Amino acid sequence: MNLLDARETILSANFFEDPVEKINGVIDSSGSKRTILYGPKGGGKSIVLSYREYKAISTPSPAIYTHFDACGKFRGYDDWFVSHYYELEMARNIILYIKKYYRVLYESRFLELHKKINSLTEEIDNYFRNHSYKRIELSQKLTTGVICTQLLDEFKTALSLESTSLLINRFDSTECSSAAVQNILGSYFDLFDQVVISVDDESISENPERRIELVEKGYSLIPVDYGKDLSTVKKIVELYVANYNAKKLFNEKRFPIELLTDEMYELLIARSGGNISNILVAIRQAINGSVFDSLKDIFTYYFDCEDNYTQEIKAKRMGKPIKFHL
Repeated sequence: MNLLDARETILSANFFEDPVEKINGVIDSSGSKRTILYGPKGGGKSIVLSYREYKAISTPSPAIYTHFDACGKFRGYDDWFVSHYYELEMARNIILYIKKYYRVLYESRFLELHKKINSLTEEIDNYFRNHSYKRIELSQKLTTGVICTQLLDEFKTALSLESTSLLINRFDSTECSSAAVQNILGSYFDLFDQVVISVDDESISENPERRIELVEKGYSLIPVDYGKDLSTVKKIVELYVANYNAKKLFNEKRFPIELLTDEMYELLIARSGGNISNILVAIRQAINGSVFDSLKDIFTYYFDCEDNYTQEIKAKRMGKPIKFHL
């Protein structure tokens, strides 16, 4: 789920905030400077991060939520170029946050710096358009923190902020799960008072020794798996269906929520593995009607198709396992 989708969800009538509030409460009570959210894909990690940013707006402790491209585009590139690129990406995320939520401050103190960031970014964009890496000429070669440190210091001083947080969604998917890029992004952690990242590395959920290893490295680990909780899933689905039914005209067909028995919910949870996004897609399949005779047939068919697609991807080696390297 991208940033816009996550924000749209937390502002919608479908949003059930209790489990998200609870997880953010655990993050706060841990007092950890570095927190990893782990759990099934589609399980709500991006929602937790987006909600955390949303609740911190206009507080003395703002939180900047972002993610970086998963597609690989830097194979064979020099390290300095990749580092330069991510300094600009991080700086752009910070200054766009300031522009969005602190417009007056942005226009009075950050406008010129934003022009500089845009100019340096245009140099990179010219390369990607022209595919002339070996001939690229940059007006300045950036390393970690050259611009970002200035940005954050100015931001904190101008508003007398108590702290700043960095929130990165799907951290371990960046640049095709590149260890080198994760190390570059990890070098920004010390610029913030708190860092919370979400990961999809399945070994963290499956292997207790892996979790112990990460705790020993100083990370706080918090599972996000409320998509496996029956009462939570029921509430999320009930809100979704209620919102759908409310939009129907008086004489239009509404979806009968009573068809969703505990047995159906348990089927959804078991087949989805706690993936809330897939659960809601399955519900949409049922709402839209089908040639099948029962909800169980509809749900089973949908998840069978999903499983077959996943197996095809693995068989074709279209994707490699996602791994958290730090």
